[in-house]
Amino acid sequence: MVKNKERESNFELLRIILMVMILFLHADFLATGAPSRADFAASPVESFGKNLIEALTIIAVNAFVLLSGWFGLRPKLSRFFELVFQVVFINVLCVVTLEFMGEDISVDDAIRDIFMVDNAQWFVKTYLLLYLISPVLNKFVEHATKKEYKILLITYLCFQSIYGWYFKTVEELIYGYSLSSFIIIYLIGRYLRIHAEEWRNRLSRAICWGGYFLLSLMISGIASSRLHIEGDAYSYTSPLVLLSSVAFVLAFSKMKFSSRSINWIAQSCLAVYLLHMNKFVAPHFLKILSDMYKDYGFVHYWGLVAGISLGIFFVAVIVDKARIIVWNALWKRIERKWLISQ
Repeated sequence: MVKNKERESNFELLRIILMVMILFLHADFLATGAPSRADFAASPVESFGKNLIEALTIIAVNAFVLLSGWFGLRPKLSRFFELVFQVVFINVLCVVTLEFMGEDISVDDAIRDIFMVDNAQWFVKTYLLLYLISPVLNKFVEHATKKEYKILLITYLCFQSIYGWYFKTVEELIYGYSLSSFIIIYLIGRYLRIHAEEWRNRLSRAICWGGYFLLSLMISGIASSRLHIEGDAYSYTSPLVLLSSVAFVLAFSKMKFSSRSINWIAQSCLAVYLLHMNKFVAPHFLKILSDMYKDYGFVHYWGLVAGISLGIFFVAVIVDKARIIVWNALWKRIERKWLISQ
């Protein structure tokens, strides 16, 4: 959804990798469950491996929003409607396909799913809100001094970490499934790009990658240990998860290359999420993964997940390219009629 002429293929590659990470994230705890104490007693290596995969991939959502902040959202009415059309197009396709395969979906449920008027696809709705209010955020970024900006980030993150993540007394800040969490991550991304260039230049790519992997080990280690902490180790608002997200994005900022193929694929990344996390598709997707985990075990399972993820990515990109053709034709007609009416 973020468009910027100066973005190079390293960031487009990052978007692709983030979506693959989301597929792996959903294939981990969401599909097979978090390892229990009994699991650790029976299979400690496998259980820690699951925790490590969760820690390595949990940063994907934060990193996606950080990337939006890095370049800055510049809302356009046409782009907003295109995103809505993308959601509707893929949801319609999912409903029609499942109906054709024999699933009984009521008209009311289908309509609620197609237009996202249920509890599904929280990320899209929250990101849409961020997109709509980004002009206000951009005004703050333009007019605030570096000191004012830094004070806002520090005080907000301290408040979020204490009252939201650790003590869980502010519900919308507990796990980060909220607009307020997206706002602060977006502002962190803008700050890193605008005010932290000197600091970023001191960090090598090796340090960024090392920080990401070290923080992931710490997150999975805390989750695997018997240490009692109030905050959820894998919450999007966890300080360690936020730091790991920043390290991951900064690692890609150190790369410079160009590839039209990567840029072409990256245009359709959101379709991957919309396809596999559709309200009616997700239960089938997760059930298949759960059964696979029981039948094949840890190592074979993740090899199969990698193959399935590539397959989903391929299908989603092809579907979205068809959607783009339909949208471009439709928007041209809308523009033509609007201009005539003027």
